[in-house]
Amino acid sequence: MAALALASCLLAMLCGFLILFRSKRKKEEIKGASGKHATGINGTTNGSLPEEGPKGEKVTVLYCTQTGTAERFARVLVSEMGARYQGNFHTNMVDIEDYEYKDKLLHEKMLIVITSTYGDGEPTDSATALHEWLKERSAEANGTEAEQLHYAVFGLGNRTYEHFCASGKFIDRALNALGGKRIGLRGEGDDDKDIEGDYDDWRDQLWPALETEATFLGLVSPKKQNGGIDLMNHFSAYNVEFQANFVCQEHPLYEGKPNKAGTFDANHPFLAQIHTCLELHTTQSERSCIHVELDIDGQGIQYETGDHVGIYPQNGEDIIERTAACLGLFLDQIVILKKPEIEADLHDVPSRPLSVRTLLAGYTDLLSSPSRAALLALASCAANPDEAERLRLLGDNHNRQEFQHWVLEKQRSLLEVLETFKSARPSLGLFLGSIAPRLQPRFYSISSSHTVSPGRIHVTCAVVKDLTPGGRVHQGVCSTWLQKSGASSSKLPIAAPIFTRHSSFKPPRDPMVPLVMIGPGTGIAPFRGFLQYREYLADSGVKLGPAYLFFGCRDRCKDFIYEKELRAWEASQIVLTSLHVAFSREGKKKDYVQHHLTSQGKELWPFLQSGYTYVCGDAKKMAKDVHAALVEIAKDHGGFAHTEAEEFWSDLHKSGRYLRDVW
Repeated sequence: MAALALASCLLAMLCGFLILFRSKRKKEEIKGASGKHATGINGTTNGSLPEEGPKGEKVTVLYCTQTGTAERFARVLVSEMGARYQGNFHTNMVDIEDYEYKDKLLHEKMLIVITSTYGDGEPTDSATALHEWLKERSAEANGTEAEQLHYAVFGLGNRTYEHFCASGKFIDRALNALGGKRIGLRGEGDDDKDIEGDYDDWRDQLWPALETEATFLGLVSPKKQNGGIDLMNHFSAYNVEFQANFVCQEHPLYEGKPNKAGTFDANHPFLAQIHTCLELHTTQSERSCIHVELDIDGQGIQYETGDHVGIYPQNGEDIIERTAACLGLFLDQIVILKKPEIEADLHDVPSRPLSVRTLLAGYTDLLSSPSRAALLALASCAANPDEAERLRLLGDNHNRQEFQHWVLEKQRSLLEVLETFKSARPSLGLFLGSIAPRLQPRFYSISSSHTVSPGRIHVTCAVVKDLTPGGRVHQGVCSTWLQKSGASSSKLPIAAPIFTRHSSFKPPRDPMVPLVMIGPGTGIAPFRGFLQYREYLADSGVKLGPAYLFFGCRDRCKDFIYEKELRAWEASQIVLTSLHVAFSREGKKKDYVQHHLTSQGKELWPFLQSGYTYVCGDAKKMAKDVHAALVEIAKDHGGFAHTEAEEFWSDLHKSGRYLRDVW
């Protein structure tokens, strides 16, 4: 009896401690969400407007995003506009996927479009239909369809690619052709440099441009509002309710359920078991490249040859342990996140109980460089005055050189910043709301054909491990997670949240059409799928046209991936007519795929004219060098001048016969 009484007493004490702990932390989180860290945003809505919304003119902020960056800028803009023009109008922030553009776009008065360009000048998946509709409407336009429309555009892209910010440029041209009047300059953000600085420049010129149109919009100048709002202290935060672990059971971050239409997408990923993970490099290689197979058999998720797969990765255990230590959190603590009603610019979050471990592992991007806004949010909670001042200096829009040097050039991660400024200990709500961006999916070209492997998606993945300029060993989040998951000794199957994405990078519909494939390194991935598809057709008795493959690696003894398969396909002389392999590190002189292209130019020229040409792999150098080689072939064997040769390949690109899947 005495033992029972003692046990009861201990249990009561434990419950009391947990209730006190939960109450204290909950108060701290609510203060972080509605106190000094978060100023309420007046007049903002998210998605469709209610029947009786806020008073004032409406400004629609439309975003088209592929990896979340355009959405992040849209949320920041909505937050800043709400604080700057309190109560004078309301913003309707909406994802293009949820926007009824055919019914609404031409009737908008003020529209701000923030749009990303994906790959080689393509719109995001969600914006493809909008592009097609605008293309049709603008081609038939007489310039009066949207006379009342005032609009602004900020395009996101990467100058590495030939068609930089193509989506933003196209939408600008189309709206102008329909009679819309652009307010301010078109913004262009370069992800290869300081895209946040590019956004700041565009936004800073947008304010006076908007205020010039104030009589039309019914706005007032922020100068008439008691000096305006201090945007430096405006940080959004979630409300966080800490739960008693023995009462509340944890749920997974992704549930693996389809959307209302019964399909899987980026917001409703499928949980695919990692069935196979094989090393493709030999033991002599100092690098790693893995072949991964994801099981989708009979689960309602499908793909086609040439498609992409998006994979939501997880941060490593050491990364989340270090982050939790910086935040003063227990990894196994269960929490429920709630978005305050006044914080329309925040992401919707799962309302089910999640552990801190789950949130830090799969929800937060901890290894990318933090934004300036994130540094300002950290400064707001730094106990050490010197650290707070240093963070404010780094986050100051007028001190970009220091941010560029200390953060971007050194490639410092958010975790490194947290460990450097130890007194900056934000609440979990503030950390998730204003500091750590959401961990985005990684996209891979599928390296199998649906005709041969309908129940498994194959992925060819280079395992990233680099030394940053700041001296940190950077390991790729997704590639490292896949590699460790495949090598796990756990008896429980490891599931990867995935979804497929349609691609225009497809084999020719007519199997007799010649194709030339150029893909060094992991750029071979889609072509392995192409060749599996051709083998399937050949086995089915279908006649095939010629196929050339130009592949490149460093050393045949180290990283000649899929060599046996490629040699077998070449030996057939049906699936693959000719295989050319460049080994860049074997001889004294560097040998690359473009050198093999030019040496085979005479033989290739008839097929380049009549067939399809595909390039897959690195965009910064390889794709440019390959394009230059193709131009030279057109000059040498087609008799073109340089300008004519460029036009030849431009025309092939427009007709869908010169395709590039580059990154």
